[in-house]
Amino acid sequence: MLDPKKYRERTRPTALAKARAKQLRTDMTPAEVRLWALLKNRRLANLRFRNQAPLGNYVADFYCPEARIVVEVDGKDHLQQQEHDANRDAWMNDCGIHVIRITPTQLAKDIDAVCRTISHHARQRKHQLETLKNTHPR
Repeated sequence: MLDPKKYRERTRPTALAKARAKQLRTDMTPAEVRLWALLKNRRLANLRFRNQAPLGNYVADFYCPEARIVVEVDGKDHLQQQEHDANRDAWMNDCGIHVIRITPTQLAKDIDAVCRTISHHARQRKHQLETLKNTHPR
């Protein structure tokens, strides 16, 4: 996992990613809107999420900085999109960001289970980050 300084440098958003994120915030899918209603304003496990968050060259659907997790709502899987997602996931993992992928179908069938999954991963990640911080003080 990257130290905080390298993490900030590596995840600093590019101008293009910032512009794309701004556009995507006004063009969210119905599934993203539904999930955002449950994530915003610390409604899930008192965690702060940002929607359409620029990270480096990429834009994450939802990002929780304190737990370093990204939640992606996957749409249709075209080969080109799968390759882009794989590259983005690899980059995020290299930065120490855990990616959770969910589908609109999962949201429609059992949104409570989706929220439990996100909350579980976020609590685990927060604990890992706190443990790492305590064992490797500056």
